[in-house]
Amino acid sequence: MCLYTYYNIMRKSKDKKFIRYQMVLYAEEHGKKAAERHFKTTVQTVRKWFRRYELYGYDGLKELSKRPHSSPAGTPEEEKLSLVKLKKKYKRLGADQIKEIEKLTISYNSREKLEHFLS
Repeated sequence: MCLYTYYNIMRKSKDKKFIRYQMVLYAEEHGKKAAERHFKTTVQTVRKWFRRYELYGYDGLKELSKRPHSSPAGTPEEEKLSLVKLKKKYKRLGADQIKEIEKLTISYNSREKLEHFLS
């Protein structure tokens, strides 16, 4: 019987795929609910890793990125490039000064982005 919860094991583990692999093997042999009890996790977690293992094999047990695939509110790529060109043109000026000179119409949040791209 596992003395630690799945969460604590994963938090401190260096090789998370191996522990998930052990859980999948245990689930194949004893069942998903037995694996849930043994690893002190939820049956939903066991099902998730079991399903990924069936679809992708051992490589399916790695952690997937939680980064969004797109950012609809993000600054368009062309605008970013034009801001970089402006910074190269006005090397010694700050974002507020460049905004004023070029008469840029950007919001306060965009100005912070501008400062980030220009620095």
